[in-house]
Amino acid sequence: MGSQGMKSFDVFSINSYTEKVPKDVTEHINKMLGMPTIIGEWHFGALDVGLPFSGIGHLKDQKDRAKAYRIYFEDAVANPNCVGAHWFTLYDESALGRHDGEAYNIGFLDVCNRAYSDLSQAAMLSHERMYDLAEGKEKPFDEEIEYLPKLF
Repeated sequence: MGSQGMKSFDVFSINSYTEKVPKDVTEHINKMLGMPTIIGEWHFGALDVGLPFSGIGHLKDQKDRAKAYRIYFEDAVANPNCVGAHWFTLYDESALGRHDGEAYNIGFLDVCNRAYSDLSQAAMLSHERMYDLAEGKEKPFDEEIEYLPKLF
């Protein structure tokens, strides 16, 4: 029965809260299934905006959060076995927490609908380079930053 389900989709989805897209995993999926991978969830957060938790991916501030976005996104775009990467959510979670208590700084916008300028600028820079990265004309952004321990 499981193999019948495989006929119904053409891309394999994973969530990946790593510093970069796990290239070995996407290569393995492609070899095993003959299909590319899409990242269904990823994000980075920081504790410098007044929320009680950062998010699963944890950085010291918004500047490093923006750099982490560029590192992850551009690495995904340059990976021939990855066809997309979906940032987890548009808005930060409420300081009071959602139904399960999460109160993460993981949005492009805060709870008052204000954009995080560092993150927004980083995304625009990366998105402008996306096609050249995918074609191998440019190398992905890869500035060294300090990743703090994950929340799990």
